[in-house]
Amino acid sequence: MANREYRKKFLFIDDAYVVKTQNLERSTNPAIKRDDPVFKMDAPWDTPGDELNSLNVLYDEEEQLFKMWYGVTNRVVDWGGMVRKFAYATSTDGIHWERPILNLIENEGTKENNYFTSTDLADFVPSILIDPSEPASRRFKMIFACSDIWGFGKVNDWSKHHSALNLAYSEDGLNWDRPRNVNPILRGISDGVFMFFYDGERRKYQLFTRRVPNLPRDISLYESFDLVNWEDCGRIFVAGDERDPPTLYNIHQATVLQYEDYKLALLNTMHGHPLTERLGVFQEPPDDYPYKDQIGLIDVQLGFSTDGRQWQRAHDRTPVIPVGPAGAPDAGLIFPQSNAPIVVDGDTYIYYSGWRFGHTAWSQKKVYGEGERDLRQSAYGMLALMPEDHWVSFDAGAQEGTLLAGPWRQLPHRLYLNADAAGGSIEVEFVDGYERPLPGLGRAACIALGANGKNQEVKWRNDPRPDEVEGDYQGGVMARIHLRNAKLYSCTFALPDPDGSVRRYWTNLGWNRNIFHRSDQWDRDNNLPAEGLPPVTRGMPNY
Repeated sequence: MANREYRKKFLFIDDAYVVKTQNLERSTNPAIKRDDPVFKMDAPWDTPGDELNSLNVLYDEEEQLFKMWYGVTNRVVDWGGMVRKFAYATSTDGIHWERPILNLIENEGTKENNYFTSTDLADFVPSILIDPSEPASRRFKMIFACSDIWGFGKVNDWSKHHSALNLAYSEDGLNWDRPRNVNPILRGISDGVFMFFYDGERRKYQLFTRRVPNLPRDISLYESFDLVNWEDCGRIFVAGDERDPPTLYNIHQATVLQYEDYKLALLNTMHGHPLTERLGVFQEPPDDYPYKDQIGLIDVQLGFSTDGRQWQRAHDRTPVIPVGPAGAPDAGLIFPQSNAPIVVDGDTYIYYSGWRFGHTAWSQKKVYGEGERDLRQSAYGMLALMPEDHWVSFDAGAQEGTLLAGPWRQLPHRLYLNADAAGGSIEVEFVDGYERPLPGLGRAACIALGANGKNQEVKWRNDPRPDEVEGDYQGGVMARIHLRNAKLYSCTFALPDPDGSVRRYWTNLGWNRNIFHRSDQWDRDNNLPAEGLPPVTRGMPNY
């Protein structure tokens, strides 16, 4: 019992624990893509007219199984109209997939297939999650959009591209109940591109969706406690600022996941003609046009939030998932899965649909021509792996850089870094609130790190334990980290916790922040935040 400890990790995606930096660059890092697709349209019942589209992938803890729901598109015309049926696959490792025979939907005269919806569902698009707050009979939840589904009417055709969003639930993820007394739950806010997320800390359902009209495209947030009554929280991601190139004025989609203390958003950033998207889509630019190689590409950039309501785009717009080189399965379009990516032992599995053509009619026709109209060869299921904590790093080159991080209320028993110092070095010293090194924990005594990996323990000569250093540091302690030719992803405090009080403090901190009473306007509901900008909190919260 006396050896119990709690490990608290600190990332540097924002400045919550950054006091100041010198000669460091904060970088967004790309995920590691598998070169080959993990999923292809190669089932015996797949035909040349079937194209992969719209992935949902999650890990079912109860069954210890990866599960995938994927769309199969049959295009009515080369560009635009399409119909979809949806199919189901499973995997034990997330790499090798099996397609179980479900015997649910007749297709081409037989039910020996893995479909759970049929082709009479024009523009059917779902986002699926496992709901931890519900009983087993409703543990799978789906928000879906469509133009003609189960008697709800041709909403798209009538309202000119506005999709009604509907609710379904299931015990097994295959047989879905659709409550007619509430559907559709939202009308006229989406054109069929959205993501469904459950914020467990705030116990709220969230929809990240494109608002209509959708040019230029941006992302809005809607929230609900009961899946029926939704609050419009406004636009949260809008492209076209000073850090974006002139071709980037559309954010096509947002896929959200919980990672440590952050909600992270994978943003489909879409490049088009700077004057009008329609021009780039339907008219191929001349070879000497300076942006020709960018027109129609959709890659994935990073956004983040600490409270689920206030969102930012990463300062560094380097793609988290860049499009592949010419001829690659994902050379043109990348669409992340329509539900939250999966965190496995700290690493994040990001499944995505990759297309060899861009978001233009002319590039699509070229690929279709090369494949002799076999659409099975135009899109693939791909996987990118983000190593633990590698989302954002502080980087130093040959010139030494310094990060002053904190302040914290107590010193750890041990300090671990997730860093790449191979070919370089990292040294750490603990300092007090006046930046004075603590006894035995100064830079001169630190044993430099020079390796690449996570859980690298920082040590000082004579092996002192930081929390055993004599002195009164109630005013706060900080870590001064010196880097040369190195990348720092995160640091972790190992804190003695014999009675569990430290664990309770850190696990409840985010919840306390979200329910903290900030309203002093007596003519408003007292559980609403005060109007205007939210307060900036940093350092050592005391709730």
